[in-house]
Amino acid sequence: SYDALLQKYVKGFGFDYAALAKSDADKKTLSTYVDALEALNPDDMNRSEAFAYWINLYNAATLELVIQNYPLKSIKDIGGIFKSPWKRKVVTVAGKELTLDNIEHDIMRPTFKDARLHFVVNCASIGCPPLSNRAYSAETLNEQLDAASKAALNDERWVKITDGKLELSKLFDWFKDDFTE
Repeated sequence: SYDALLQKYVKGFGFDYAALAKSDADKKTLSTYVDALEALNPDDMNRSEAFAYWINLYNAATLELVIQNYPLKSIKDIGGIFKSPWKRKVVTVAGKELTLDNIEHDIMRPTFKDARLHFVVNCASIGCPPLSNRAYSAETLNEQLDAASKAALNDERWVKITDGKLELSKLFDWFKDDFTE
């Protein structure tokens, strides 16, 4: 169901939030998908299954957060000036309430130690990597991570040479340790 939503609403480098917000059926499908992921315990999964699980949960929970607060100009508008949307509790997994920051920084980064994750988690911001039009799966995860990384590294929004100088996205500064490791 999530894969079908992605194929329907991912448009190039963007996501058609307005169209999803208008479809009660698709909003329910997204909510049901997030609920289904919350009911699973990633501790019972192998490494690839768990990594794909967390990527999909992060991306789907982000979409759900935006849609619950739609319309808005930026995800940063959620919660006001002093509250980050990435610090808002959005899901409960194995009895633990989690924020998007928890999923990315406390679970995925230290558990999987794979810098490619920075090319697949979408924070609903123009500075984030584009959302894939396919859900991640354990069977094809390595190929999906490689494809997203190659796409980013060949995109001038992420890597560009101007007048003989290499220009990189801020993402490489923010997560320097992940990339150098």
